[in-house]
This record gives sequence, structure tokens and C-alpha cells, in this order.
Amino acid sequence: MKKKKYLITTLIEETMCLKENQVFLNPWMDKDKIETKSYPNYQELALNIKFCNDFYYKNFHHFAELLNKIHNLNLDIKFWKIFLGPWFQSFIFVVHDRWERLLSFKKKNDFDTIKAINFNLEDLSKNTYEDYVHAIKFDYLNSIIYQKIIEFNDLCITEKVPFVKDSMPKKNSLSIISKFSNILIKFLGKNQKYVFINTYLPYSDEFIINLKLKQIPLLRREFIKPEQFSYNKKIRKKKYNIFSGSSFENFLNENIFLFLPRVFLEGFNEINKTILKENLPINPKKILCGIVPNNSHIMKYIANQKINNNKILTIQHGGDSIKNTALRINYFENFDINLRWSKYISSKYNNVFHIGYTKKIHKNLKSNSENIYLLLYNHSRYLIKPHIHENLIFNNYLSKIINFINLLSFDIQKKIKIRIIGFDFWETEKKMTKIFPHIKFTKKNVNIKYLYNDASFIISTYNATSIIESFNSNIPSCLLIDDNELNETIIAEERKHYIELYKSKILHTNITSASNHINEIFTKKGVNKWWQSRFTVNTLNNFKNNICYINPNLNNDIYKFLKYEKIK
Repeated sequence: MKKKKYLITTLIEETMCLKENQVFLNPWMDKDKIETKSYPNYQELALNIKFCNDFYYKNFHHFAELLNKIHNLNLDIKFWKIFLGPWFQSFIFVVHDRWERLLSFKKKNDFDTIKAINFNLEDLSKNTYEDYVHAIKFDYLNSIIYQKIIEFNDLCITEKVPFVKDSMPKKNSLSIISKFSNILIKFLGKNQKYVFINTYLPYSDEFIINLKLKQIPLLRREFIKPEQFSYNKKIRKKKYNIFSGSSFENFLNENIFLFLPRVFLEGFNEINKTILKENLPINPKKILCGIVPNNSHIMKYIANQKINNNKILTIQHGGDSIKNTALRINYFENFDINLRWSKYISSKYNNVFHIGYTKKIHKNLKSNSENIYLLLYNHSRYLIKPHIHENLIFNNYLSKIINFINLLSFDIQKKIKIRIIGFDFWETEKKMTKIFPHIKFTKKNVNIKYLYNDASFIISTYNATSIIESFNSNIPSCLLIDDNELNETIIAEERKHYIELYKSKILHTNITSASNHINEIFTKKGVNKWWQSRFTVNTLNNFKNNICYINPNLNNDIYKFLKYEKIK
């Protein structure tokens, strides 16, 4: 009798079996391997992203119209794009990614059974958008999505197994500053004409701009989470013919309302009570936000203000030379003014303006420090949004980093401290400590500003805010990325400045070049001699002037956009 071959889709232990009887959907599921491949290749990912972006533009209005009908409303599509659009974009990408993985895997691999977990339908719909963003990074929700795709396509036999899901982590309590700020907001925030929400500007800058606007500075950084919304089984189980055509679209018709966060359905009206608790101005002139937050009631507040013809301004909060991001497009298309660091503004949009670098400049306080900080990117094992940069960077990422460290001299290795962003999905610290017991890791989620204060050298392995901050703080630094990230993910206008970084050996696209350079400047040439050389200084200055210009009139320029700029 032929033994059953089990498909393993997630790392839930209850779904595992004897190793010889199982086949892994993804290579990272084999814990004996270091491999961290999150997507097969750039071309496949690009096609997936294109499909999902096209699907969004073709179908989102149908979904919005249905929600209008359910809520007996006639809200403008702009409202739904701001409030609901980020979840819709993510969910379509997530489901399509899992769908394509399973169907293509079935064509090439032999399996006939899957151990599927028992779940309650109520578990599929998370309370808020931010709850969904958290859940989709982990095994439980992904296991259910895979299971439903398998059953819909009849890919294999499903064996049900009991499973007790982990409880959701407790929400973080507000900081003392936020508690005090919220007290002030309660009494003083209702009538503000200019609202600042998560601008990511330094407190001092936001304070000064508020004073220029002749209003009391109120720092809105942390917000109360909405209450738990009830579950409406009747609406959820009803079949809606929203999308038409393919088998994938039929699957969405059957399942999208099962996964829709409750804040968009059952809690749609209730969330207004939570908004009132914040005492946000009812009719402000303008709102300035750094990013539309993963906070559902703030997203709804901003969406409400948009359809009331109040003006929304966004301001860049982090390194963003990345193309093909749905979030970027969503900003430019749905908000009135978009203020950016870079001088390169897309000609496609007439509402995007250069404002300069908005982050605080950190001083290197310990000039005698020997610490070399290696900044590692962290990404969920599961892809969560149509974003080329984040999804590609983890192809064999950890293996590359290990090989890179091995190429550095032992004396340099001993000076390294590794920082990992957020939750360690890939068990990077555990794996690397076994290989490099002499290398230390920073404390979990340590604020990066402390690293800038304590660094003699910074090696960033991803192109984001951190490397720009180290440049503007004048800390000797190197950027290690691969050719795909340089050539395929950075917008064309800015790529030439990254190539200049490459020529000056600040940027490297392979571990041999990076390790040779670092070994050389630490043992022969001298770090400061290289960093302060005319060629390096000129390259850096040119990069900063174009990509992250330090604007001496930043506060005044932002004030003018808020106070005077006429917006169509």
C-alpha cells in the first residue's frame, strides 16, 4: 500500500508528520536549512504584483459599491480607497500569492493529503485592519487560507486535526507622553484648524510649526484601539457575485467577506464612537500625516475629511526610492499634497512636491567607539503586500549575510553588533549565534538613534531609512544590496545617484566586494581616511542634495504648505 504524501503549508506542529512522508510548500519550512527564500524570482513576483494592481483598478469600485449598499450609504470612491483600499490591495495579493504557489506546486510535486486544522469561521475576520496586518504574518491565518484554496480546487484529501490557536498579544499601553498628550487633546483638540497625525517629524519641529500656525501643539502619536466588534454570521455567509471570470475570482466571491475585517462591516458605524473619543477636529482646514496609519479609526477619520473636501497632506517619513509600490500610488492619487525628500518628482502627478529630509539629525556622541553595527532586515515568512523591495530581499538573504561575515577578518567580526528589526520571524539570532558566538546582538527593538550615537561604522543590508539617516549623521557607512534591488526596485531618476555610491565603494552589490572593502579600510587605508576623502565626500553630498536634502527652511516651508498653498 502506497504511503500518503502530506503537503506542509505552514509551521503549525499539528499539521506535521514523519519527515519522509511530507513535502514542504516553501523551502524555509525545513528547519534544518538556513535558506530564507520568500519568492522564486523577480519576474514571477513582478507578474503577481502587476496582476494584483490591475485587479485593484478593475474591481475595487465594485467592492466599494457593494459595501455602500450594505451600509445604505453613497460614499465617494475616494473614501473607500483611503479607508478600505490598503486592506483590499493586501488581501488580493496575499490570496493570489497563496493560490499561485499551491497550483504551480501541485503541477511539479506529488502529494495527496493535508492535515488541516479545525477553525471557527469567526476567526477569519479580524477586528481591525491592524489586527489583520499582524495576523497575516503568522501561521494560523495563512494555514486557513491555504486550506480553503486546496478545498476549493480539490487539490488533495483534507484530514482534520484539532488545534488550539494562540491568543492575540495584549495591546501595548500608551506611553506617559501619549497619556498626557491625550488629556490635552481631550480639552483642546476639538477646534484645531490644522491637525498633525503621525507626521514622524521631530517633536521640536512639529511644536514650532504649530506655534507658527498660532495653535497649541498637540502631539498625536498613539491612539486608542477600537473595541471588539460583534460577528454578523448572516452577512458573512451570504454569497456575493462581485467579481466575474476566472476560478480565482469565483474563489474570492465565496471567501472575501469571510476574511473582511469587522471594522469595515459590523463595526463600520460603531467606530465613529471611538473617533469621537479622540476629540479630533470635526472640520479642520488641513491634515498633515506622515503615513496613513494601520489604525482603522484614524484611517476612517482621514477618509471622512477627504470626502468633506478638507485637505489632506502626506509627508515622507522614511527612505523611499522604491518603485511599484501600491502604497505610493495610493498616496499620490488620493491625497491633495504629497511632500517628499527627493528632488525627483514624478511628472505623472502634479500634487507631489520636494520638501527635503524631515528626520532628526543624530550626532555620533561616542567618537571613540569601536562598535560596527550590522543592520539586518526582517520580513514575515509570508508575503503580505504587493511590494517588490520587501519580498525580494529575503531570497537566500540569511545565507548571504553569513557568508559575508565569514569573509570579514576575525578582529572586525568581534566588533560587530547585529540589529534585527521587529519580530525575528526567521530565528536569525538563534541561527547566527551558533555560527558566530563571538558576535553580539542588540536588545530587542532598541531605538536606532542609540546605535547612531554609539557607532564607529554602519553596514546596512537593505535600502531604507537607516542608511539615509547614517549618511545625514555623517557616520561611516556601507550599503549592501543585490543587483535586483539596485536595478529593478529603485526609480530610474534616482538610480544614477546609487550608482555613484557604488563607484565610491559606499554601495556594494555582492559580499566579496563589500567584505574586501571593509577589511581594507579597517586594516590598511583607515576608515576616516576613506570616508573623508574628496571623492567620497563629493559623492555623498551629491546623493544627499538630490535624495535626502537637508532643508534649512523645513519648518517654514511646511508651514507655508499648510497655511497658504492653494490646492485644487
